[in-house]
Amino acid sequence: MRLLLLLAVRLSAQTPCPELARLNDVTAAAQTATHCRVTLTLRPSADSEIQSEVWLPPAAAWNGKFLMEGGGGFV
Repeated sequence: MRLLLLLAVRLSAQTPCPELARLNDVTAAAQTATHCRVTLTLRPSADSEIQSEVWLPPAAAWNGKFLMEGGGGFV
């Protein structure tokens, strides 16, 4: 659920990759030649640690739209 709240924050195509590291729950943000790699660590409870990763295209090649699909468990 916290992941949905994080992604509700406006991620615009004009936001430089290093500035994404300042968002809550973002562990690291690194710019490569082809994408911005954003690593997330979510801790919804004291005994939980959910790690995730999002790769965003470079600002010049991105229209600012984001679609996330996936499932949980053994999907």
